[in-house]
Amino acid sequence: MIPPGLHFIYYSGTNRHGDAAPRAGFMHVFKRSEILVRKWDSEKEEISDKELPEEMVAQIQSDIRNLDPSLGVYPYDVYDRWLKLTNHISQELMARLVPLSGQIRSALEYTASPSTPASERKRRSR
Repeated sequence: MIPPGLHFIYYSGTNRHGDAAPRAGFMHVFKRSEILVRKWDSEKEEISDKELPEEMVAQIQSDIRNLDPSLGVYPYDVYDRWLKLTNHISQELMARLVPLSGQIRSALEYTASPSTPASERKRRSR
């Protein structure tokens, strides 16, 4: 299981040849014994932040012991260093630093669409 505290959850989509896309992820402050359930959006090739039905979350939580062998291993060898770094980050600071989308990406995404009009842009106060 994941220890409590601030964590960076990341992933990378792959194509049928095994080539990986740039990494993307999000920050989350885990509470003790918390289980976070997210769904993979195969069309967008990313983890969706949409709320899942309570029944689905409850089913996954009740079956966690069977899922555990399929989950990635937590890197406890770097946990002490991570804890020393993240102890200096408050939830308020994290909220200010994380992009509006909530997603942190290792590479910029480019779109061929025209620019969004200024009236539709969201601004974040700092």
